[in-house]
Amino acid sequence: MDPIDKQDRQHLPDDPFLTNMSWQGVAVDSSGFRVLAYHVRLYELAQAFLHAAVIICREAGESGEPTWPIGSACYFNLYHSTELFLKACISSRDPGAVRSIHEVADLRKKYAEMFPGDQYRFNTPWFVSVDEVSQILGHDVFSGVDKKPDQLYRYSADRSGTASKGIQSFTPGYLFNYMGYLQDRWAALWSSIVPDGG
Repeated sequence: MDPIDKQDRQHLPDDPFLTNMSWQGVAVDSSGFRVLAYHVRLYELAQAFLHAAVIICREAGESGEPTWPIGSACYFNLYHSTELFLKACISSRDPGAVRSIHEVADLRKKYAEMFPGDQYRFNTPWFVSVDEVSQILGHDVFSGVDKKPDQLYRYSADRSGTASKGIQSFTPGYLFNYMGYLQDRWAALWSSIVPDGG
């Protein structure tokens, strides 16, 4: 039954976004997605965020004039996709193992424990955590938002609005090649870790 009956509908304003709408009839809902196993949902989300990063990166490169906010959005999607991919793999063996871990370096360690050996490795720029860098050098190297990559790429500032003290760079061509590598590598790893697809 329609939740808005005919009488109520005539008092609603017309939705201007329905006029001349592109891609008539193209839509999807989450009903099929929500019934998938948790680790499969995470993997599919990882693929979607990586795909979004690739699109942003391609458009930035083709424009010839990327901006840092565009680069930051690309990095955020890439970072988040990496987090989700690692969680998907780990959760395929132990669903509760990583729900409270968000830093890629920490997830990568857990992933390496569960899936040892070169056949399970993939390159990531976030293989060392902020805490590990500080321990190696013997003092705190990062402060504020620079301690949290996901926050850095999302906001470029801490809660008080203080900007990152670091300088980040975005080279679309390099990142585009790296993400192409990830697409292929993750597909191969997922087939190896979850042979039946989940």
